[in-house]
Amino acid sequence: MRIVAIRTVSYIGDALFVFPTLAALRVKYPQAHITLVSYRPVLPLAQAWGLADEVFDCAEERWGAISAPVGIYHDEVRAILKGTDCVIYWDVDTRG
Repeated sequence: MRIVAIRTVSYIGDALFVFPTLAALRVKYPQAHITLVSYRPVLPLAQAWGLADEVFDCAEERWGAISAPVGIYHDEVRAILKGTDCVIYWDVDTRG
């Protein structure tokens, strides 16, 4: 099983918010490959604590396509998501 968790925020506290969810997923699916796309400072922690097998910095331009109204245009991002069984995406509600 492949799981991608995405939390595109630039605040460390908000990014750490996903750790309990990742821990629960790791318990429920111990053999799953978990990818975390989030704020750069939390990525090494997620890997060191065994919560994520693969990490990406959400500030990289390619991940901006996640919320683009025209769809995901970056080939690598599309390939990662296409091979995924479950995507969890937390976003900020900027529209109220």
